Amino acid sequence: MKKNGFFRGFKIFGGNLIAVALLGLVIIASLLLIIGTYFFGFAGFFYIFNVKYDSLYFLLLFLVFFFILSYFTKLIAKLSLIIFAPYLKSKKRFMRMSFILHSFALWLAIFIIDEMMVQITVPIGTEILGAFLLSIADIAFKGKMKKIVIVKKQ
Repeated sequence: MKKNGFFRGFKIFGGNLIAVALLGLVIIASLLLIIGTYFFGFAGFFYIFNVKYDSLYFLLLFLVFFFILSYFTKLIAKLSLIIFAPYLKSKKRFMRMSFILHSFALWLAIFIIDEMMVQITVPIGTEILGAFLLSIADIAFKGKMKKIVIVKKQ
């Protein structure tokens, strides 16, 4: 029995190419949505706290550098947390130390980029507040924080 319809031609190479192209478009659209959310979030935060920047291009450049540098600073914070984990006896202390290290890592990334870029001037209080807000948002969206367990060899 021969089927006549639109999906019959989907088995040929052109149909697969269309499917891959549509899937790529969906992925690109979702990435642009995430980047746009961060961009307008930072733009709104900077507008509220009267942060001066020359143009939107430099704000976008600030965000790109922030994502790159914050990845490495958060990695160092996680490694520090792994080192300190055996000395933190309670879950409260672990959570507190995790929040402090994460906030410090984000503040360090913002501070370094602010000092490197002369086109954006972020006051120190705004840097610290931004780092705390980003840390709180990260913890809220991450859900439960898992305790890192390190077993000492005896």
